[in-house]
Amino acid sequence: GYSPATDVTKIMVEILGAGGGGSHYTSDGPKVNSGAGGGYVRKTYTVVSSDTMTVTIGALGAGGGSNSPGSAGGATTFVSASGTSISLLTAGGGGGGSTTNYTPGVSGTATGGDLNVIGAPGRTQNVGSAEGGNSPYGYGGSASATSVTIPINNGTGYGSGGGGASDSGTVGAGTAGLCIITEFK
Repeated sequence: GYSPATDVTKIMVEILGAGGGGSHYTSDGPKVNSGAGGGYVRKTYTVVSSDTMTVTIGALGAGGGSNSPGSAGGATTFVSASGTSISLLTAGGGGGGSTTNYTPGVSGTATGGDLNVIGAPGRTQNVGSAEGGNSPYGYGGSASATSVTIPINNGTGYGSGGGGASDSGTVGAGTAGLCIITEFK
């Protein structure tokens, strides 16, 4: 949970959903898809020190095993537990890459804020590269075709998607969500 410091009158909350993991497929490029980035939400509230809020940070989406899709990233949420009524903010997690032709991870949603930005979608190997979706606080992982190539397959920072992998490549995981609270006196 979170409570404002004694002399704080306003807070700005930024939340970011977790990134999805990439898929791994050994024989068919259109089935190699990356994970998407999580959604981003920002909102400013007037608060008092006795307020309490609940924060849930989204867990990263894992990369898929052999010929398997990646997992979706978890949602990050922020809402009041007691005191001033704080409406629910939700930054949805990015979708995992599928092993269905041309079906990369779907962008994470964003609701409840003054600013709501959906996540960057994943990509498909046979339409460019299966790099993971970027986020405001991280970059998507690289696509990988062979074990000899050593790119950064996992997303970096927070809220970014993992890269897809084909053949003997290494599939990437997404990155965890994030919550930043800035206090104002």
